[in-house]
This record gives sequence, structure tokens and C-alpha cells, in this order.
Amino acid sequence: MKKFLIIFVFILSISDLSSKVLATIGQETISSQDVKRTMSLMEENNPAAAGLLNKDDALEQLINLKVALIDAKAKGIDKTEKAKEAMEGALVNYYVYSNVDLKYRNKRFSKKEVNYYYKQNPVIKFQRLAIRFNPKSKDGLEKANSKLSVLRSDIVAKKMTFKQATKSLGEEVFAEISGTFDRVPLVGLPSHEASNVRGLARGVVSSIMIGKNTVSIIKILNIYPMSREYGKTINEILRRQEIIQARKDFFNALRAKYSAAINVKN
Repeated sequence: MKKFLIIFVFILSISDLSSKVLATIGQETISSQDVKRTMSLMEENNPAAAGLLNKDDALEQLINLKVALIDAKAKGIDKTEKAKEAMEGALVNYYVYSNVDLKYRNKRFSKKEVNYYYKQNPVIKFQRLAIRFNPKSKDGLEKANSKLSVLRSDIVAKKMTFKQATKSLGEEVFAEISGTFDRVPLVGLPSHEASNVRGLARGVVSSIMIGKNTVSIIKILNIYPMSREYGKTINEILRRQEIIQARKDFFNALRAKYSAAINVKN
């Protein structure tokens, strides 16, 4: 929200006087160029939301922003310490956005890169059996792990189904995350599970995975081929990952530049 505030203020301050005036609020105007810029920035920042925004919606947002700014200034909100902090935060967000994010606006990844990502993080159908334990209990994890270990052995050796194993545990099963789940991206699993089942073949039962308050096993039933639409999603995921790394590099460079001024107290 802070980032959009500074972007919107920037838009209003550079209105193209040659464009058509669509509205006036006091002495200030909103032009067709303001609306165009607003829609363009929405497309860059949130393409999905931008698809639902028409010119009338953009004009309404700009009017709302204008009247809110007028009222805030009339009440002296812009002079308060919290407002100054918010404006500083918005300025930093815009500075990083313009120096880092914009460079990746039209980044497109190769088919090889997209396919590699999907191979590591496919959409799957799987079964999960999880037992919850109290992490504060001295032997909670040990007991849960022991029970699941026995069941895993039976599932593998005696061809017991996950459904049979679930019934044998009764109320001990963490019902909210146990069962069969279909068409779930691997990255949608908890990180400790995703890293353990990545590369797991169909029909193979995973090793026991320990989470913050659960022990679990997973069996992959199906690995779906990548759809064209999900390929587009992967491109966006990879783009955002690069932006995150680029932002880290950007701040590291700034910290190095101003290292003499930084003094962290122990």
C-alpha cells in the first residue's frame, strides 16, 4: 500500500497539461494521462487486478486519493511523525521499485528454465498420513514417530493402504492434512515435506518427515504434465525470485557504499 501511495502521488505531480482534464478537485486536476499512467502502473505491479480495472475505476481511485490527501493535510496528518515515517517507507519502496523491479518487468524465461523448474516442482496427486504431537511434551515426538514408523513399515511390507492406516490410528490422525489431495503444486506443501518428496517416484512411500508439530509420510499417486497456463505462472514465479535476489543485492551494495556510516550496537 505504501508503495502505491508514493507512485500515485508521483503520477499526480507530473500530470500532462496537454491531456484532457477529466475531473477537478479544488485547484488540482485529474487528466486522461493520469488515468493512463495509473492503469499502466497497475498492470506492472498487479496484472491480475489490472485486468479488472477500467478507466472509470482508475478515475475513481484517483479522485478518492485526492480527497483523502486534501482531508489528511487539512487535519495536519502529514505533519505527524507516523505520517513522515510512512512517507519515508513509501519513498524507499518506490526507489527500490524503480531501480530494481522495473528491470525485470518484461523478463521472460526460456523453455528450458521453465521445464527445469516444473521438473523440480510439479503438480501432483498424493496421499498424506500425519500424526500431530505436542512439541512441548518430553516424549511427544518420540511416540508419534514410533507409531508412524510401525505403520509405514506395514504400508510398505504388507501393502496396507493409507486408508487402512488412518483407520487404525483413529483420532490420532491429523485429519486436516491427512487424506488424498489432487492437483497440488509441490511448492504448496510445507517446505520440509516438499524437499523430501521432490523427485520421489509414483507409488513410493516417503521417509518419515518431521515438522513443527507433526510427523508425516507421503505417497505420490500422479505427476501431471505441465499445462500452458501453469507455464505462465512459473515464468512469474521465476521473475519474482529474481527480483527478490536483485533486491538483496541492491541493499547489500548500498550497505557496502555506506558502511562507514553504519554502526551496529551490540
